[in-house]
Amino acid sequence: MTSDLSSARPRVTIAYLESIYQNYAPKPAPYRAIDHFNEVYGTNDLIINKLTILKRILTDICITILLSSISIAKIVVYVQFRGQCPVRPQLPLYLLVAGATTLAYVFCLMLPVSYTY
Repeated sequence: MTSDLSSARPRVTIAYLESIYQNYAPKPAPYRAIDHFNEVYGTNDLIINKLTILKRILTDICITILLSSISIAKIVVYVQFRGQCPVRPQLPLYLLVAGATTLAYVFCLMLPVSYTY
């Protein structure tokens, strides 16, 4: 009968005691603050939000630079070759109109940007 009782009891090992201590030991203050933030807002939610906003900003900057440079290139080509077309001298005028219109459109797109998440 005694052999049945001793076999039913779990063996207490150092690893078992360490796992109990790690589960119930008080954590240092910075770790408690991080755990509280993760419980309230989700794990690493702040970092993900900030990286998402940064990605949006960088994408907007790249698109703005690309569209602006194409528009400025159209205006420069118009200024260099104005009146030099042998068929119709007014033909390169579309470069000026298209460049100025696209440039105005890009600057209008930049006005109402808000990066709050």
